[in-house]
Amino acid sequence: LGLYSDAMHDYGRITAQVLPVHPDAASTILAGYAARLAADPESIPALTGASFVRWWLFDYAQATHLLNQLLIVRPDDVYGNLFRGSSRLLRGATNAGVRDLEYGIALAPGSPDVHWVAGDAYTYGLPDPQRAFAEATLALNGGLDTPRVHAILAASFVAFDNRPAATVHIMRHFDLVTTEVASAPAMVAGDSRAVAIAPGRVVG
Repeated sequence: LGLYSDAMHDYGRITAQVLPVHPDAASTILAGYAARLAADPESIPALTGASFVRWWLFDYAQATHLLNQLLIVRPDDVYGNLFRGSSRLLRGATNAGVRDLEYGIALAPGSPDVHWVAGDAYTYGLPDPQRAFAEATLALNGGLDTPRVHAILAASFVAFDNRPAATVHIMRHFDLVTTEVASAPAMVAGDSRAVAIAPGRVVG
């Protein structure tokens, strides 16, 4: 459906809720896709799902391999070009990654999800704060008011040395990810304290 941010959110829930209980969940997911691809190596849904989970796991080399296979089957696939570009930038293949990203954007220029992926790649793969800011702004204006988008915007403003603007987006990021607020005694300079951490918990 092109809802890449929603897919990322779902895998974030797996990280927060499933992996602590089932630490082998990622292996189970990968094994399922491997079985599907063994039965049908050109399955677009399986190639899409398998490459996305590899991307989520930071396994950009394997993600790129699967995306190459996907693009042989469907060369003008928006997801395939976009995420191969992201994977390439995130593993240092700059020129090829930029070409893929630009083609993916050209295939769906009105998609805020496409611009989010591009902004992410230009933040964490090939650092280009101006381009990351432009892409994340398009994503936000298109309706993606998400933690990742605000993290990209905050990082861009830090690079621009605009700390007040960065703080606004950091605050919004925390608002969006916080599911529990836990209190702790006040601290002074030089203090240290152990606190129980958990996904979504903010200690203040």
